[in-house]
Amino acid sequence: MRLTEKQFQAIEKRLAQNGGITVSRSPRAIKKPKRATVFRPEVAVHEPETLDSIRIFFPIAPQPKERARTFVAASSDRELWARASSCEGGGAERSIKMMTRTPEKTRNYEKTIKAITWAAMLSAGLRPFSGPVMKFTIFRISGDPSLWPTHIQDGDIDNLEKALCDGMNKVAYEDDRLVVGNSHMKVCSHSPGIDMLIRMATREDIRQLEATIGGRGGI
Repeated sequence: MRLTEKQFQAIEKRLAQNGGITVSRSPRAIKKPKRATVFRPEVAVHEPETLDSIRIFFPIAPQPKERARTFVAASSDRELWARASSCEGGGAERSIKMMTRTPEKTRNYEKTIKAITWAAMLSAGLRPFSGPVMKFTIFRISGDPSLWPTHIQDGDIDNLEKALCDGMNKVAYEDDRLVVGNSHMKVCSHSPGIDMLIRMATREDIRQLEATIGGRGGI
């Protein structure tokens, strides 16, 4: 059996506390972690119009991703806290179990996003994208189109995007790490909803973005 570096350190610490005993290390005894092979797909050179794409309209009001809630998992919290406080030496850790859960409103919203995405992909005859994709989104929030949706009730655009992405993950694309480009905007509209375009990413997307922001990295 080979020990990892972390296991060696734990043993050394325990032995030192019990009499100052040290452990001689053998290079062969320490198991080095294996380095994973990194695979990255090539940047496509095709014109965006020639590649697979899908447009989806979500006829629901955009919602931001709510923070997960952490709470004490117990049928009777008072009884649990009383029992934990009477224990000696870390009884609270042994007696109290904490749970984290996404709020029901967000879970239901993401389920709706997933169902609409699934129906659109089936209708288009597409499987979840397995390669790098670009994503373009317009969040249409109820309000006067001549105004920007910057009120606190309109939601943070990053949280709007997060809830949408989590709902589409593994349905529109195999994993959200495949999204290499993302352009989104929130606007006011008399008809709330979300307009979305997803397509395979190309070298032209890099050129256009560099031309817009004046990138100097080159491709």
